[in-house]
Amino acid sequence: MDQFYHEVACAACSRLRRRCINACIMRPYFPPGDDLNFINVHFTFTNNNVERWITLRETEEQKRDLVRALKWEAGQRLFNPIEGSYAVCMRQRQRITELNAQVQFLLMMVDHFNQQQ
Repeated sequence: MDQFYHEVACAACSRLRRRCINACIMRPYFPPGDDLNFINVHFTFTNNNVERWITLRETEEQKRDLVRALKWEAGQRLFNPIEGSYAVCMRQRQRITELNAQVQFLLMMVDHFNQQQ
Protein backbone atom coordinates (compact mmCIF):
# COMPACT_ATOMS: atom_id res chain seq x y z
CA MET A 1 0.00 0.00 0.00
CA ASP A 2 1.36 3.41 -0.95
CA GLN A 3 1.81 5.88 1.86
CA PHE A 4 1.51 9.54 1.07
CA TYR A 5 3.98 11.88 2.68
CA HIS A 6 3.48 15.46 3.79
CA GLU A 7 5.62 17.99 1.99
CA VAL A 8 6.64 19.53 5.33
CA ALA A 9 7.14 17.14 8.23
CA CYS A 10 5.48 17.75 11.58
CA ALA A 11 7.72 18.77 14.48
CA ALA A 12 7.84 15.19 15.78
CA CYS A 13 8.87 13.59 12.48
CA SER A 14 11.25 16.44 11.75
CA ARG A 15 13.06 16.02 15.07
CA LEU A 16 13.05 12.23 14.90
CA ARG A 17 14.35 12.41 11.32
CA ARG A 18 11.62 10.33 9.76
CA ARG A 19 9.19 10.91 6.92
CA CYS A 20 5.84 12.32 7.96
CA ILE A 21 3.08 10.16 6.52
CA ASN A 22 -0.57 11.18 6.14
CA ALA A 23 -1.52 8.90 9.04
CA CYS A 24 1.01 10.50 11.41
CA ILE A 25 -0.68 10.66 14.80
CA MET A 26 1.66 13.38 16.06
CA ARG A 27 0.98 15.93 13.28
CA PRO A 28 -2.24 17.43 14.72
CA TYR A 29 -0.56 18.06 18.07
CA PHE A 30 2.96 19.01 16.97
CA PRO A 31 2.56 20.85 13.66
CA PRO A 32 5.55 22.06 11.64
CA GLY A 33 7.32 24.82 13.56
CA ASP A 34 6.32 23.53 17.01
CA ASP A 35 9.77 22.01 17.53
CA LEU A 36 10.41 23.44 20.99
CA ASN A 37 7.25 21.94 22.48
CA PHE A 38 7.99 18.57 20.91
CA ILE A 39 11.60 18.60 22.14
CA ASN A 40 10.43 19.33 25.71
CA VAL A 41 7.75 16.62 25.62
CA HIS A 42 10.07 14.10 23.97
CA PHE A 43 12.85 14.79 26.48
CA THR A 44 10.46 14.41 29.41
CA PHE A 45 8.25 11.51 28.32
CA THR A 46 9.89 9.98 25.19
CA ASN A 47 8.13 9.69 21.86
CA ASN A 48 7.03 6.05 22.29
CA ASN A 49 5.11 6.87 25.47
CA VAL A 50 3.47 9.94 23.93
CA GLU A 51 2.34 8.01 20.86
CA ARG A 52 1.00 5.17 23.02
CA TRP A 53 -0.89 7.57 25.30
CA ILE A 54 -2.42 9.36 22.31
CA THR A 55 -3.62 6.10 20.76
CA LEU A 56 -5.18 5.02 24.07
CA ARG A 57 -7.46 8.08 24.10
CA GLU A 58 -10.83 7.61 22.45
CA THR A 59 -11.97 11.08 21.44
CA GLU A 60 -10.14 13.91 19.75
CA GLU A 61 -10.90 16.15 22.71
CA GLN A 62 -9.21 13.71 25.10
CA LYS A 63 -6.17 13.56 22.82
CA ARG A 64 -5.93 17.36 22.65
CA ASP A 65 -6.27 17.62 26.43
CA LEU A 66 -3.60 14.97 26.91
CA VAL A 67 -1.09 16.71 24.66
CA ARG A 68 -1.87 20.10 26.23
CA ALA A 69 -1.22 18.58 29.67
CA LEU A 70 2.00 16.92 28.51
CA LYS A 71 3.25 20.21 27.04
CA TRP A 72 2.46 21.99 30.30
CA GLU A 73 4.09 19.29 32.44
CA ALA A 74 7.19 19.25 30.24
CA GLY A 75 7.40 23.04 30.48
CA GLN A 76 7.13 22.91 34.26
CA ARG A 77 9.85 20.28 34.46
CA LEU A 78 12.04 22.41 32.21
CA PHE A 79 11.42 25.44 34.43
CA ASN A 80 11.87 23.52 37.69
CA PRO A 81 13.61 20.16 37.07
CA ILE A 82 13.46 19.05 40.71
CA GLU A 83 9.80 19.59 41.57
CA GLY A 84 8.11 20.21 38.21
CA SER A 85 4.35 20.55 38.44
CA TYR A 86 4.41 19.47 42.09
CA ALA A 87 5.77 22.90 42.98
CA VAL A 88 2.87 24.56 41.16
CA CYS A 89 0.36 22.36 42.99
CA MET A 90 1.95 23.15 46.34
CA ARG A 91 1.90 26.90 45.63
CA GLN A 92 -1.78 26.66 44.70
CA ARG A 93 -2.54 24.66 47.85
CA GLN A 94 -0.72 27.30 49.93
CA ARG A 95 -2.71 30.05 48.22
CA ILE A 96 -6.00 28.22 48.87
CA THR A 97 -5.10 27.86 52.54
CA GLU A 98 -4.31 31.58 52.78
CA LEU A 99 -7.56 32.52 51.04
CA ASN A 100 -9.57 30.24 53.32
CA ALA A 101 -7.99 31.93 56.34
CA GLN A 102 -8.91 35.34 54.91
CA VAL A 103 -12.51 34.22 54.30
CA GLN A 104 -12.78 32.93 57.87
CA PHE A 105 -11.40 36.22 59.21
CA LEU A 106 -13.86 38.24 57.10
CA LEU A 107 -16.78 36.07 58.21
CA MET A 108 -15.73 36.59 61.81
CA MET A 109 -15.57 40.37 61.22
CA VAL A 110 -19.04 40.39 59.63
CA ASP A 111 -20.43 38.38 62.53
CA HIS A 112 -18.80 40.76 65.02
CA PHE A 113 -20.17 43.76 63.14
CA ASN A 114 -23.68 42.25 63.08
CA GLN A 115 -23.56 41.59 66.82
CA GLN A 116 -22.67 45.25 67.54
CA GLN A 117 -25.74 46.51 65.72
